[in-house]
Amino acid sequence: LGRLNRILEINPLDMTATVEAAVVLEDLEDALFEQGLMPGHDPYSVPIATVAGTISTNGVGYRAGAYGPMGDQVVAMEVVLPDGRIIATRSVPNYSSGPNLNHLFIGSEGVFGVITRATIRVFRLPESQVFAAMDFESFDQGFRAAAELHALGIRPTLLDLTEEEDRIRLYLLFEGFKEGVTAQ
Repeated sequence: LGRLNRILEINPLDMTATVEAAVVLEDLEDALFEQGLMPGHDPYSVPIATVAGTISTNGVGYRAGAYGPMGDQVVAMEVVLPDGRIIATRSVPNYSSGPNLNHLFIGSEGVFGVITRATIRVFRLPESQVFAAMDFESFDQGFRAAAELHALGIRPTLLDLTEEEDRIRLYLLFEGFKEGVTAQ
């Protein structure tokens, strides 16, 4: 699949990108940035992760709080089935009836077919980004704070509660329009 590494189309009107399986997320991110766009999937492995790899594992990146796992961003796919047949799901964001065949392949790690092409949702670059961190005396306190944010409807792009050496730290990233980021 390594040679299937082309970005086929970036469509700012539909807010989608169609790419071959081996497109590395960092290359996609760079191409989207030129058009004021970004992928919603931002794992630690951006420099080496491929689009099909993250779909087939339903990877979760740092922005999952806002955009969900990679599978949530899939609009359509081309897949080679185990018997060699090639199928393509429809490039329609919302299905009005019937099953969404994309879900058969998202997270299946290639068991039901090998992803060769995908159309994924892309997003506008945020106008504002604010990063924050808070320390807590216990993991339980940090967890309760994160749960309270969720209960209040505050959805940071990044929400990461970690235990680092001798402290518990909650990392938050708020992205969007300036007014919304300020309010959050």
